[in-house]
Amino acid sequence: MGKFKFRISQKEKRRWSREFLEWTESMCSGVSVGQGFRETWTQTEATFEESWSSSTLDSLSLPPSLDTLGAMKRVVDRHPLESVRLWFSILIKLVQEGSELAPTLEAMVRELRSQRKWELETYLRDLPTRVNLRLMLLLLPPTLLILVLPVLTQLIQSLKL
Repeated sequence: MGKFKFRISQKEKRRWSREFLEWTESMCSGVSVGQGFRETWTQTEATFEESWSSSTLDSLSLPPSLDTLGAMKRVVDRHPLESVRLWFSILIKLVQEGSELAPTLEAMVRELRSQRKWELETYLRDLPTRVNLRLMLLLLPPTLLILVLPVLTQLIQSLKL
């Protein structure tokens, strides 16, 4: 289960996290109103087919040839985010035990939202530092040139005399 190590950029990781949160919210809504898990999964896949990336659709797809448990194990094996693989492992255990999934999906949504909020806060907290550094690298050389050039020209002229 999940033996592969995936290397993905922070931007990709944020996209995967956002799309998994959307999947979980949709699944939670469907299961909470009494729809079957497989039916909700199929509808969720159809709903987000246009807006999600092909890699997300591929990793969270529900192949008709597999049963629900097999599709969930497929996600555990193929998804690049460890947190998603962990969530699906929990869902697999619940399905195997015959437990109700709605409370777990609701808890997943709450946790994923708080995680996204924390990631956004961290990103926004670090953003001014990165922007300031880039601005400094952009503006410092011309500023130094403007300040140092007159002094250098005066020095060169004084040395010539």
